[in-house]
Amino acid sequence: MTRKLRDMNRRLQISVNEQLRQMEQEKKNTLYALADIAARDLSYNKEDMERLRKNCRTLAQGMQFSPLYEEKISDTYIDTIELAAPLCDIGNIGVPTEILTKGEALTAEESALAKSHTSLGAKLLKDLHGSNDYNDFIAVSMDIANYHHENWDGSGYPEGLKGEEIPLAAQIVHIMSRFCALTGKEKQSREEALAVMRQEAGKIFSPDIFEICCRISRQLLD
Repeated sequence: MTRKLRDMNRRLQISVNEQLRQMEQEKKNTLYALADIAARDLSYNKEDMERLRKNCRTLAQGMQFSPLYEEKISDTYIDTIELAAPLCDIGNIGVPTEILTKGEALTAEESALAKSHTSLGAKLLKDLHGSNDYNDFIAVSMDIANYHHENWDGSGYPEGLKGEEIPLAAQIVHIMSRFCALTGKEKQSREEALAVMRQEAGKIFSPDIFEICCRISRQLLD
């Protein structure tokens, strides 16, 4: 009887874990669907998001081999940032489309609304709950959504964080978003994009991360 009860409990636990895994995957699928809608408002497509995802993974892998970051970046962290990176602008779903697609300069009020996508995205992610693994994914996603527009010199938003105050995941997504924008929408070559970004290193991005980016640049998708 004890053996049968133990076996039954084991099968029940397996069933519960599988149901939780399926629920978490469904939540992630919903988040990605919302992120796709937000990206379309900015004229980004799935290919753009996939390129950002892969490039963030490649940069994180390069950073893992640096003495500066080897203790901060695990294999699990690399997998998580690859999954979380496409959610960076999910908060744009709460910003009026006419502001996101406006072809001319935004007013101060419109600019404030556009910038609010960071806190909107973080709040949306915070409202979700799940298992410990899912919460790791949510925690990294929240850091990315809220802080991927913070600048190394403190001139970014929403909180004006500077230097290492900025969560590492947000730093990685910020620099790769810039690279993808330059080589994508702005149609610059890899070399041209890196030349522009070199002028921004130490102001917009961490100079150390930028140097790693340069070293692994041939592995990036442009």
